[in-house]
Amino acid sequence: MSFRSVRLLAATSVLALSFAAAQAQVPVPRQAPAAGAIVAAKGGEEMRFVREDLWRAAQLQQSLVGGDTLRTNAIGNLAILFNDQTQIRVGRNSTLTVNDVASGPADATQLSLQGGNIWARAARGGSGVDVKTPAAVAAIRGTDWSLSVDGAGKTSLVVLEGVVELKNPQGAVTVRQGEGAVAAVGQAPTKFVLVSPNDREQMLFYMSMREVFINLPTTTSGSKQFEAERSRIEALPLGSRTTEDWLVLAESLMNAGNRRAAAAPLAEARNRPMTRAQRARADYIEALMAGADRRWQDAIKLFERAKPGLDPRRRGWAEYGRYAAASLADPKRVQPAPKVPVRDPRTAEINAYLTGFRQDLKAAAAEAAASEKLFPNDAGLAILSASLAQDLDHREDMYAAYERAKALDPADPDVVAFGATIKADSTSMGRWPISTGS
Repeated sequence: MSFRSVRLLAATSVLALSFAAAQAQVPVPRQAPAAGAIVAAKGGEEMRFVREDLWRAAQLQQSLVGGDTLRTNAIGNLAILFNDQTQIRVGRNSTLTVNDVASGPADATQLSLQGGNIWARAARGGSGVDVKTPAAVAAIRGTDWSLSVDGAGKTSLVVLEGVVELKNPQGAVTVRQGEGAVAAVGQAPTKFVLVSPNDREQMLFYMSMREVFINLPTTTSGSKQFEAERSRIEALPLGSRTTEDWLVLAESLMNAGNRRAAAAPLAEARNRPMTRAQRARADYIEALMAGADRRWQDAIKLFERAKPGLDPRRRGWAEYGRYAAASLADPKRVQPAPKVPVRDPRTAEINAYLTGFRQDLKAAAAEAAASEKLFPNDAGLAILSASLAQDLDHREDMYAAYERAKALDPADPDVVAFGATIKADSTSMGRWPISTGS
């Protein structure tokens, strides 16, 4: 699996799906009635229970009560589902406190946003949410809205649907669908109108650093050659397989996203005599496993140990892996970006992905477009461009990139899958401007 097969998004409208996909430690039981629970996390988030000084890792399905504080740090991003079905997603470098929990429809849940960004979708007829910031209080009686607080405490509000009152001692404004407002500390709120909003549901897109360990390549061979080699090895009797055979089989299973199955052939390879290069490849695979299992320090050590013995391309991928592990191991620190020469399409994919993580989807799309010019015959990069354009709602760019990918390799599984995805999405909306083939 490569980065081209990653959807690179999370939508506030499907937060509940995170429960099924979660792989987290057991949450801590709470004595007080819960206000809601954490339903999605990107990595590196922390929370502090009421009447405690200790910051702990934020766990999926962890119940929240009045007085709890959450912070996302430099790389985090989490989502909360409250009891009245209000969904709130907290952006990176944000601190949010749950001050009080609504006891009924006439009450409102009280939150404090000290800094950062939140996006929300509230159920119609819910109990409502009041968000206090350094500059104002937003009385939320709407359904779709976003709120951000900068370093000076300036508060910015955007309402996509519903009604929100933004107020402070200096004044108040009522903000409705398609409007926004700003409030600086000590100044009355002022309102503005949004123009030409995208005709799509409210969604928050982000890139998960943990995907790096799942999607980093494990081979420098082409996909068809790699699969042919795997088929040859699987046809051999177990006793006839060499160290290289077991190692390639482990790499193939990791490449297919099956790290649990890759553990056995990796162990077989390690039990046999290995060259320096083979030991380095084994360390690289094990580092990917450690990262996917959230063992950040183990991953860092294994990537460092592997790098000297790896070929140049794998050495660059290991550098990216080490960067991801170090970022997740210390979420409060922004790691320096890896300086890896981009000399092949797969490295270009990884570089574009991490550009999106460090900056945003627009920057990732620009990086992917530049890489397509360097490697114009690679369908994977075209599909990456198409996926990013889809997430950014740049539809014409998405269709054009998909057509480029299909012209290069119509049988590529990622090309076929992406075509099916956008056909389903567009058909449901009554439009399909590109050919799909048979």
